Amino acid sequence: MQGFYRHNGDNPLSSHCRFYDASLDPARWPHALLSLGEWIKAEAVGLLVHDFDDGSGRFERAVGISAEAQANYRRTYARGNPWFQSDVPFRCPSGVARGSDIGSSEVLKASPFHRNWLRPTGLHHHLFGVIERHGSVVTFLMLARRDGKADFGDDAKRDLQMLLPTLARGLGAGAGIRQLRALERAVLHAIDALPMGVVVLDRNGGVIEANPFARKLIEVGEGLAVIDGGLGTEVGNRKVKLRDLIVRSGDRAGQTISDDLALLPVQRTSSQRPLTLLLAPLEEESSGGNGRAPAALLFIGDPERPTKFDQTRIARLYGLSRAESRVAALLAGGYRLEQVAETLDIAYETVRKHLKQIFGKTGTYRQAELVRMLVTGPAGLSI
Repeated sequence: MQGFYRHNGDNPLSSHCRFYDASLDPARWPHALLSLGEWIKAEAVGLLVHDFDDGSGRFERAVGISAEAQANYRRTYARGNPWFQSDVPFRCPSGVARGSDIGSSEVLKASPFHRNWLRPTGLHHHLFGVIERHGSVVTFLMLARRDGKADFGDDAKRDLQMLLPTLARGLGAGAGIRQLRALERAVLHAIDALPMGVVVLDRNGGVIEANPFARKLIEVGEGLAVIDGGLGTEVGNRKVKLRDLIVRSGDRAGQTISDDLALLPVQRTSSQRPLTLLLAPLEEESSGGNGRAPAALLFIGDPERPTKFDQTRIARLYGLSRAESRVAALLAGGYRLEQVAETLDIAYETVRKHLKQIFGKTGTYRQAELVRMLVTGPAGLSI
């Protein structure tokens, strides 16, 4: 194991930026940890999580410790770590403790932990700083020096204690952004699964995000089209820019939006049945001047677009047989009983028999009730 200390004149307080960046991009963690090691002259640096209730522990990130040693620590040696037998040295926020402050070198070297894990890594002197604590679970910044080198001095403890709150803020801010991004991905995945079009619009009617259903309608350009950079439509031979409706709705803050603003039936030349649009303005927040803050949601219904119901999912959700789920899926898709019989090439009475069995298994009593249950359930989602 080689040391990586090189004095480069960096301001250690800039490390919180590296922690923030690394919490967003895992590829940046080695650089963030190496910079701390260079500053404090440590051969190994890591984020170490320990649960003082059950004794389990793991390295979240580390440099200077092999992947095998990290895995062995998690599987076998965390519970025998002599420095973590009590949480007393780490109860203060941003607390810092040397390994030698917790126990003597003689006691450490006599332990199985030293013999089986610490000595094979070539490390000896340790410095721990509390970054965050949730109940019994503590996240440490761990720094270590090789055996034979001097222990961390009081100046190293003071410097680390000064830096820890800044590192914690950087790590916390990055984790918060990462959580928001994960939430955004989950929400977009849910929107993509809906059997209707959903568009997120900015104040100018521009598309910020749209699910596949909506994107296809916009690309076709029938019923919805891009006008002056924003979405527009035609209502009663009159071109309407959604931007104008969003602005007018925003001017009516705190009032009920009239139906002629929020609900728009849009005729199409290819179909007698119109698209149905529902424009729902959002509470506007500052966008930092870039005009791309979400200002409205546009929901699009297309009666010509058949909803596909997963027969296997219906069978598993409602305990139906394969034949019964095929009948249920066609009924949910708008088929009449005689059309179901023709499509499945079975007798009409057989369809009625299946329907009776479906009623019993789903707790429904009428065909309309069954269809409503299937349409409003998860069987029609595109997932």
